[in-house]
Amino acid sequence: MVEARDVYREKPLPIKVGILMDMPERINKWSFPSYELVKEQFLASGRANGRFERDIEFVTRFVYGAPTGYIQDTIDGYNELCDQGCLIVVGPNHSDNNVALVETVDKRKVPCVMLGATADNLSEHVFSIPWASIPDDAYVMTSWLKQNGYKRVAMTWDMVWHGTEYVRHFRIATARAGIEIVADYRFSVFSSPERHELMKDIANRHRALNPDAIVHFGTGNSSVPYGKAVREIGWDIPRITNGGFFQANFEYAWEDMEDWVGTSLWDEENATMMKWWQDYRERHPDDEVIAYTPEPIVVWRDAMVAALEGIALAPIMTPAGVQEGLESIRCLPAAIGGPRQAISFGRWDRRGNKGADVVVLRRCKGGRTHLEGRIQPL
Repeated sequence: MVEARDVYREKPLPIKVGILMDMPERINKWSFPSYELVKEQFLASGRANGRFERDIEFVTRFVYGAPTGYIQDTIDGYNELCDQGCLIVVGPNHSDNNVALVETVDKRKVPCVMLGATADNLSEHVFSIPWASIPDDAYVMTSWLKQNGYKRVAMTWDMVWHGTEYVRHFRIATARAGIEIVADYRFSVFSSPERHELMKDIANRHRALNPDAIVHFGTGNSSVPYGKAVREIGWDIPRITNGGFFQANFEYAWEDMEDWVGTSLWDEENATMMKWWQDYRERHPDDEVIAYTPEPIVVWRDAMVAALEGIALAPIMTPAGVQEGLESIRCLPAAIGGPRQAISFGRWDRRGNKGADVVVLRRCKGGRTHLEGRIQPL
């Protein structure tokens, strides 16, 4: 005889949170330890103050999507997480995957906290804790150019889908600041010996135009290679890049990114970030990278904090309830960005990071990144 179950007396089942991971292992190896630490702290706090009494179960799908894989894999991964009963999905990270997934998310109506830098993915059921920020990058970079008196710039970028979003905002920002774009070239996002030689050729052509500075909008696989091309032709010029500067935190990029300025997610004056960095280092004391930079862990922290806070604020444990919980988040301290950054959403407000310093500027010098500055009015 099978014993009858009793929904009133049994131990509550865990709430399922989907993780849609589309990043390479060299980067996502920090994501899951970060997610686990956030969950542990959230559950300990929730039980201590009575805000949340159930457990959380992570359900993960690894996908091979943009730029070199199939975006359909990302869509399939999201659908599988929905089918597994997840009330919310965290990810994906690559902006092309983000934009392509919106239609599916709005059809399934399971809220998704996406991490891509794009702002072109927001919708009724899509929320964003961006890994850098395409619109903000353009204005912060332009602010640096203006502060330093650079009036003529040569621009390069690459052929990912969301690359046009960077350039659209950069053209607006430079026009406002009175800065002229004297050259514009778009590279392939795929590595090859031919692309490397082309990068050097374009850099030489741009040098002949005698710009005050160069600007590169890279999406991971073009930032360091273009830095290498500039270095190899011996062009020592003021140079700035977007969130692809993330790679300056790793040894393989230090030589090619030396003296580049770029947008960054971390600021030593952000007390929330500094506390998170300390907590992570105490848990993972042998992580040599995190010993000198917190950049690989801050976005994972803020994304999962927002997702779990949405669950805590949900009036009912359904996807619609979690969406209402997300819409109730206001002034949640953020680790990403400057010291007064916060995470807030609303009924028609899906961009979580709030404040002028959602990204700051850092400079790579001697294998470390150092705070270069923050945005100033254009």
